[in-house]
Amino acid sequence: GHSMEAERANDEDLRHRLWEGSVPVVFELAATDIVVERPPHPYYLLLPRNSYLPLYISPVRDYFLPFGPPATSDGTPWFSHNDLPLKWHYPIGVLFDVTMKDPSRPWNVCVDWTPPLTHPCPPHTSHHPTHQITVHFSSPPPHHLLPYQDASDVQWLFLNAVKEATYLKSGSTKSITDLSKSDQTELWESFRDNSYQRFWNVMREVTKSEASMRFVPLRIVRMGKPVLQHPVTPQDEEGQPRTLGAVLLSAMPDCFSADLSTAVISVHGIQTPPEMPITWLSQYCSHPDGFLYVILQHSIGFCVSSGFTASGWGWGWEKP
Repeated sequence: GHSMEAERANDEDLRHRLWEGSVPVVFELAATDIVVERPPHPYYLLLPRNSYLPLYISPVRDYFLPFGPPATSDGTPWFSHNDLPLKWHYPIGVLFDVTMKDPSRPWNVCVDWTPPLTHPCPPHTSHHPTHQITVHFSSPPPHHLLPYQDASDVQWLFLNAVKEATYLKSGSTKSITDLSKSDQTELWESFRDNSYQRFWNVMREVTKSEASMRFVPLRIVRMGKPVLQHPVTPQDEEGQPRTLGAVLLSAMPDCFSADLSTAVISVHGIQTPPEMPITWLSQYCSHPDGFLYVILQHSIGFCVSSGFTASGWGWGWEKP
C-alpha cells in the first residue's frame, strides 16, 4: 500500500514537472515588414509547452508596433516556419518538437506584418537558422488554417478537446457537463494562467469517475503529415496492457514492419521507449486537453497508415 502511494506521488510529481515545461522563443520582425532604417532587436519569451501561441500575441504586437507598417495594431496573426504555415491549434510544445531539428537552440519566430494582400505573404528570405518561425499579422492566412479572432477561439478549441478526450476515456462527457458554470470557467482560466494546482482541483472531479479507460485519447504527430487520431484500447485482444510501440506497430504496419529501431518517439520533448505502457503515458504524460501527443521523427517516406483517420480538423502541414 505504502509503496503504491509513493509511486503515485512520484507519477503526480512527473505530471506537475511536465506541466512546468517551457520553450524559449525568439520573435523576429520579417525583413519585408520593417519600415524603419534599423531593424528591431528580437523579442524573447519563455512560453509554456502546454499553451497556444495566440495567447501571447499582445506583448509581441506591442513590442514590434513601432517598427512595422501602419495599420497593424489589430491584425490577427498567423504563424509559419520555413514558409510552412503552423496550425495554431497545436500546443506550443507539440509545434516545437515537430519542427525543431536541434532542440538545444531557441525557436526563432519571425513576426510578419505585411499590408493585406490577396495571397499569402511572400516567402521570408533572410538567412536565419533553419528553425525560422514567422508570425504574420495582417496578410490573409492560408485557407487551411482555422480562423482565429481572439482568446475565446482557443478556449472553445481547448474545452472541446477536453470533452472529446473525456468521451474517449469514459464513453460520456457527463463529468464535464455536470461541472458548475464557475468550475467550467475555472478549468479554462487555470489552464490559460498556467496554474497547475487550480487546474487539477477541477480536473480531479472530472477524472475520478474514470475507473476503467475505454479508449486512450492519442494523437500521433509527424512533420508533413496529417495528425493521426485513432481509438486505441488500453489492453490488446489477450487482455495484456498495450505498449506505446505495440500501438504504433498496429496503427502503422506499413511504416515499421515490426521494426521500431529507426523511429525517434518523443512525448513532451522527451525520447520515449516503445515498451512504455500506453495507459500510464496517457494518465501522467497527456496534455491538459486530455490527449497524449506522440511525436514521431522517422524516415518512413509516404507510408500508408491503415486503420487510422486524420483528426476532424485536418491537422496536416500542407503548404498553401
